[in-house]
Amino acid sequence: MQTRSRTAMRTASRIVVLALAAAAAAACGFDALGERRLEPVPVDGGADASLPDSAPPPPADGGADVDARPCEASPCVVDLALDSTHACVAIAGEPPRCWGDDSAGQLGRGPIDGGGDASPLPARVALAAADFVETGGALTADHPFSCALVAGGTPLCWGSDDLGQRGRGEDASVVSASTPAPVALPTGMQQLAAGGSHACTLDAAGVVRCWGYGERNQLAHVPPSGSFDPTPKAVTLPRVAKQIATGGYHSCALLDDATVACWGFHNVGQLGRLPSGGVVTGEGVGLVSGVSNAAFVALGWGHSCVVGNDGGLACFGLDSNGQLGRGVFVGFSAVASPVTLPAGRRAVDACAGTSHTCALLDDGTVSCWGENDKGQLGFGSVASGLVTPPRTNAPTELATGVAGASKVRCGGSHTCALLRSGEVTCWGANDAAQLGRGAPDAVPHPLAARVLF
Repeated sequence: MQTRSRTAMRTASRIVVLALAAAAAAACGFDALGERRLEPVPVDGGADASLPDSAPPPPADGGADVDARPCEASPCVVDLALDSTHACVAIAGEPPRCWGDDSAGQLGRGPIDGGGDASPLPARVALAAADFVETGGALTADHPFSCALVAGGTPLCWGSDDLGQRGRGEDASVVSASTPAPVALPTGMQQLAAGGSHACTLDAAGVVRCWGYGERNQLAHVPPSGSFDPTPKAVTLPRVAKQIATGGYHSCALLDDATVACWGFHNVGQLGRLPSGGVVTGEGVGLVSGVSNAAFVALGWGHSCVVGNDGGLACFGLDSNGQLGRGVFVGFSAVASPVTLPAGRRAVDACAGTSHTCALLDDGTVSCWGENDKGQLGFGSVASGLVTPPRTNAPTELATGVAGASKVRCGGSHTCALLRSGEVTCWGANDAAQLGRGAPDAVPHPLAARVLF
């Protein structure tokens, strides 16, 4: 779940499409309510995740600037977004396209009543030309929806609305809709991010507003229904926000002093503050401990990562499959600790999925770690439907065949990279045709392959 600042967008026609709905909670060991009880491994003090200002910061969107060179591909993809079972891309001068599962109309192909058939290849969204998409969360397969921030900063959403995640300002009377419709917000929104079943926007004044499912306090206010609120409401932050990100049941904001504030579910330390553990219904807004010069925030199902403005990376939260990248499995930790990246490399972008994490490095390669049961790390061998290694707790290898990348995005059990050429390459699970390479299949795909347009 990640965002772009308006200063990073170079064209007048701007959009942020957030593909939401992700891997089932069970894939990460959560029950139906996202509850997880683990005994943490003690962590001594924890390294300070703040990073020296010895190098220039990465771009405001956390990734390399895709406008730095002309597009070589046709169509020319300028951004992408993933969830567990569908994906969306923005294409220069054309409507965005989405592919994969369409059970709740999350591909935005309208007008159909509710969901439609899955699309194994990119299909046009019922919107005008768009230039940017924004990833939501790789979170829950039960509530898939997508949103867009179109020219003028008007947010629209489509797909599932069972928890008010379309932000229409009224209780959901339509369970799902495949045609984009406006969110109950003024124009002029700068960013939009989404998690498992909630979404947030950021305006030019640095005000964050959130809506949707809020039983874990991921909206930073108590919903009038007790569980969800379809009306966006402002979040009280200690400072002006510069970037927003959303995870499974938590949300974070990068503040203008390079600190990070988070709120929501804290059962596995995903808010980055002590104490943590057990079942925590929801926590209010608070700063991530030890982080003082953040440049970008990426949230997954139950873990969080911060790119420092010198290209370092620190993660905290759930570590069930080594997704914190510490070289050991710690169960979970609320301490933001640095990830040891390949020698001599800096992170310019990062993404967090259900149980894996990836970093885009400054040489255009991608390094991933965590769960690899579907080949979502981009390396490994497949025998009898099983991937070896099934997981790794450190970024020791690079995704196979990925070079010249400008952005990386994590889904539930798959990953995609946007290349500087304007092409998209994906790897991992394809059970819902989410890799965009044709018909769905149950075979893991650890090797990157181009999305077919």
